[in-house]
Amino acid sequence: MKKGSLNLFLLKAIGLMFLCADLSAQTNVNMAQSGPTQGSPFTINTTSDCFFNFFDSGGASGDYNTNANASVTFAPSNPNTHRVRVIFSSFHLEGGWDALYIYNSSVPGTNQVPGPQGATSAGFPAGNWQTISPGIITANAGTAAVGVNADEALSFVFRSDGSNVAPGWTARVTQVPKYACTLTAPAAISAFTGPGATSSYTNVNSPLPTFAPSACDASYQLQYRLNGGQPVSVNAVGFVTIPAPKGSNVVTWELVDQCGGAVMSSAAQSLLVTDNTPPQITCPSDITINLDPGDCFKQYSYNVTCTDNSGFMVSGSVEHPIDFDNGNAGIMFDIKNLGFSNLTITEFGPSIDAGNWPIQVYYTTSASSWQGNENTPSAWTLAGSADILSSGPADGTPVPGFGITLAPGQSRGIYLTSTFGAPINYTGDNVSVSRQFDDGRLLVSSNPGAGKTYPFGNTFQSRAYNGYVNYEALGANSSVQTTGLPPGSEFPIGETINTFVCTDLDGNTAACSFKVTVVEYSNPIVSLICNDIVFIALGPDCMTEIGADDVLEGGPYGCYDDYIVEIDKIPPYGNGPWVPAILSAADVGKSYAVRVTDPTTGNKCFGNIKVQDNLPPDLDCTPVTLPGNFPTGPTFSQATSANVRYGVQNLPANVVDFQTREFEVPVSLPPGATVNDVDFRVKVSGDAFFGNIRMQVESPSGIIVNTWNQVSGCSPAPIWVRFDDEGSNTVTCPFFTTDKNIQIPFGVGQLSTFDGQQVNGTWKIRVTDINGGNDISTVEIAELYFNVSANFTTGFPNGLTAPPLVPNGPNSFLVQAGLIDACSDVTLSYTDQTTPQNCASGLISIISRRWTAKDASGNTATCIQPIYLLRPTLADVTLPPNYDFIDEPGFGCTNVYPTPDWIESQGQQGFPYVYGMPNGTSSVTWQYEDIKIRICDGSYNIKRRWTIIDACTSESIDYMQFIQVRDNEGPEIECPADVTASTDPFSCCGTVDLPN
Repeated sequence: MKKGSLNLFLLKAIGLMFLCADLSAQTNVNMAQSGPTQGSPFTINTTSDCFFNFFDSGGASGDYNTNANASVTFAPSNPNTHRVRVIFSSFHLEGGWDALYIYNSSVPGTNQVPGPQGATSAGFPAGNWQTISPGIITANAGTAAVGVNADEALSFVFRSDGSNVAPGWTARVTQVPKYACTLTAPAAISAFTGPGATSSYTNVNSPLPTFAPSACDASYQLQYRLNGGQPVSVNAVGFVTIPAPKGSNVVTWELVDQCGGAVMSSAAQSLLVTDNTPPQITCPSDITINLDPGDCFKQYSYNVTCTDNSGFMVSGSVEHPIDFDNGNAGIMFDIKNLGFSNLTITEFGPSIDAGNWPIQVYYTTSASSWQGNENTPSAWTLAGSADILSSGPADGTPVPGFGITLAPGQSRGIYLTSTFGAPINYTGDNVSVSRQFDDGRLLVSSNPGAGKTYPFGNTFQSRAYNGYVNYEALGANSSVQTTGLPPGSEFPIGETINTFVCTDLDGNTAACSFKVTVVEYSNPIVSLICNDIVFIALGPDCMTEIGADDVLEGGPYGCYDDYIVEIDKIPPYGNGPWVPAILSAADVGKSYAVRVTDPTTGNKCFGNIKVQDNLPPDLDCTPVTLPGNFPTGPTFSQATSANVRYGVQNLPANVVDFQTREFEVPVSLPPGATVNDVDFRVKVSGDAFFGNIRMQVESPSGIIVNTWNQVSGCSPAPIWVRFDDEGSNTVTCPFFTTDKNIQIPFGVGQLSTFDGQQVNGTWKIRVTDINGGNDISTVEIAELYFNVSANFTTGFPNGLTAPPLVPNGPNSFLVQAGLIDACSDVTLSYTDQTTPQNCASGLISIISRRWTAKDASGNTATCIQPIYLLRPTLADVTLPPNYDFIDEPGFGCTNVYPTPDWIESQGQQGFPYVYGMPNGTSSVTWQYEDIKIRICDGSYNIKRRWTIIDACTSESIDYMQFIQVRDNEGPEIECPADVTASTDPFSCCGTVDLPN
């Protein structure tokens, strides 16, 4: 197609479908600059020139000339059977000045086809085409049905003025039959695979189609397509053999004009192939196994095979989200077989706009990806095509998979496209999107994918497929055991019948069985000999049952399970009562008498046993992280929030074209720890700003946040940022390249998506170069910064807690039986070794805590518990509030000055807190100075100036705290008790002594 400003139109063939015309001979015809075109008239020749590529005088890529007055004529191979058709695929003239005229005749100027546009400013007459494309013009049909044209030819005249030029046109000249030849498909056929079939295909003998009128097919080629696949030419008479797979099949019969490849007529025939072939199942032969002395069973492995003509297929599906924001004619993506057997694509389910669309399905012939082949049609194979009716884009629309098969580990590029329009939807408008999904067997990857114009046209990188891909893969043997013991079992003395049934996907069954006979040792001795003393060690559950093989010596003996073993637990030992020989924790350290009896002969022997516990306690230590100012005793715990940094090790690492580097970041914090905030700090140098880098963070739960998407323009500086939802939203190069806290640019993601999630597990950081260009980028830094809430404690090994553990000495605890040792209580103690850490580590120190567990029998176990003490920063400091009757209530007048310690004694915060505790660390320290401002007796204000210093960063906080002390109560007066006085009986007066 020519470059330039083109008037494009969409063509949908009605009744005719043109096949790949490149298979037919063709000639380019450039219209003359003036006068008749040399060689005109050009006649279709079925053996040499099946069609012509028709251009203006400029040819396929140039502009036409000025002052043109040229003509050309095209004629069919036989006007009695065919007529000429011209299809314009691009058309652009200088509007208002230049014009193309078309004539339904072999003579230019005769039977003018009425064009839609008027006379030009240069004086060329009306009835022409200037800016409107002629589209499809067929001799003696439609708008070209003008006058008498027995030659079935078309002629063209082009006129141009003396000034400007334009790209002109591109058209294809072919011929179409004048009369219909109707094909009627044979009737539907049902067939069976039959007994002994070795595949799911069967040869179906089908009659050939019929034609009306009779023998009208003589000059055409008959072919068929099975389920939309490649055409198969048919030259037989009467019947044809079609190899068809089991299931419902559609045979599309086509009558094709070999000159030009047009389908003259088509019809569909149904073939139903039923698999009635039973599977083939093979069991081992019967077997007899003779036991060795003392044995009671024998382990026996065997293999039962089950095969089927169709294989034992399992179905699967991989789905991509349907969240499209744009679309095009087609989409390219990759598929890969992750399994260990062949896999066949049965159906694609792309998101397609509502309507009826001609869909084609291609796969890369040998390349493993569409990338690098997107504009090379010769690198692709057309798997098949079909008219697809879509009810709407909200769900995937079924498109046949056309039997695309992948070997184990094999990858292929896929190209789904409509032959016109832009109905196939994808995700990635304005913001590029890459993603991939798999189910363990099939990977469907748009990492990246591409939108495409038809056919193999413009490429729109990093567009993600929407919809599903269904497949079938060869599964495991589907035989089911109905009786007996599975392979590898211990077969007991006697006969065991093993029966298997195999059922294929179509319900056909086959069965087989075999016998395993186990024979006991045939010549055991009759007398019994017991060991004088046997030491019996109890098992992990502190229990055991004594067997005859534990006590007897000499031999050979029969099956040990046939003998009866008993013990005497009550002294004097050896005279009963005899009880079953089952031992538990209560028996540890004790000695008993033991006897073994042969129930067949009644013979007995006697010996002695001593019960021991030889197993150490079960001890398991896990690393813990603790705020650096927390008490490190295992019984202390406190809920708080903390900032923790985790970095990727073994950097730097290079990233090249189309490569994804995935870095795993394991996080281990107290159980139940949740995310309050996440920051992602990264530095990528080299070719980082060429629109090629994409970055993601994935949480242990599988939630993905995109952090960077093909930002360009800041080269040669590195990408060096700390992505922080609370950071700057300035989108300029200085903020992208100088280790600043910024929000994720252009809205491609938000780290707050992780808030509230569980933090423990493996986080993943991905850095991808999504395109070509010989780029090499280097990941130098990749770090995650978490603010988490958790209940922090060093705790005990094995998840133990106190209670039920109780202290029994310094750094020592009593662990009840059954917790880490089934036999007895355990003394659990620890010692610490501390290694200081530097500021860069983010830790104050690492404590290596050595736990020792000792049980009552003296068995010991040890493990090392690493304890990482976090080094706080100023971000971990919580400042004390104002006690000013505004932020918090102030204080009343007392004889005590409100120092930080006194405030703490009142249950209030007096000091700055680090990790919620009122004590600092070696790196974060503080002091304060008070200014006391008197108001009146008993009332005063305190201006308390705090200085908090981080020795690792040389940063500080200056904070002013205000405290008010007020005398808000009046004086108290204590009155004396009431007084009762008596008077003198003669003077009626009395004297009262009142208190002071």
